[in-house]
Amino acid sequence: MTFFDCVYFRVNKFYWKEEGKFSGFNGLSVLALMQGFNIFGLFLVICIILRQSPHIPSWSVVLLFIALIFANGIRYYRIDFSIFQGKWDRMDERRRSMLNRMVSIYIAGSTIVCLILTIYVGDKSIYNWQKVTMTLYRPVGPKELKLIERSGWMRFPPRLPEQPIFYPVMNEQYAIQVAHDWNVPASGSGFVTKFEVRTWMSFMKGSKGNT
Repeated sequence: MTFFDCVYFRVNKFYWKEEGKFSGFNGLSVLALMQGFNIFGLFLVICIILRQSPHIPSWSVVLLFIALIFANGIRYYRIDFSIFQGKWDRMDERRRSMLNRMVSIYIAGSTIVCLILTIYVGDKSIYNWQKVTMTLYRPVGPKELKLIERSGWMRFPPRLPEQPIFYPVMNEQYAIQVAHDWNVPASGSGFVTKFEVRTWMSFMKGSKGNT
């Protein structure tokens, strides 16, 4: 018996006890639902890694569920339930107990993980992630400007122990004001460097991202 065989068998066994009759459709439905959760969860994880908003039409979810029921039905409706019962009875008690726990963990875990991912992605899906070029400004003194020039205008020097934070700004006028108010009194002159960085930014759906 494969693990999915055990899921199918135990679900049907549960409903058999509850309803007093065998119905393979219960096992097929739960099995298809769990497999659908696995596929959907994997898709959401990929979207999170790629920072893409998932676009899943509701009809595709229904179609996937029906397809999984049909695919599992091809396999299980050709197998008599007593065959699974016989294989189950031939297992030792320790293995049956372990499989029971695994099936319960699988059903509960798949449901919980899928719900968490759905809530997380749903909260993020109102945003459009875009890779943009941002223009930043950094006020510097003459010593720091000299070090930047020595690097071929490619990098800023390492931060000083008393100034550990690299603090660029997005507004040129504000950078000029900082250079005038801070760098000029401290060093005798102040300069404003301008540079661009490529980064990911999120924008509300329906809005346009402007830099």
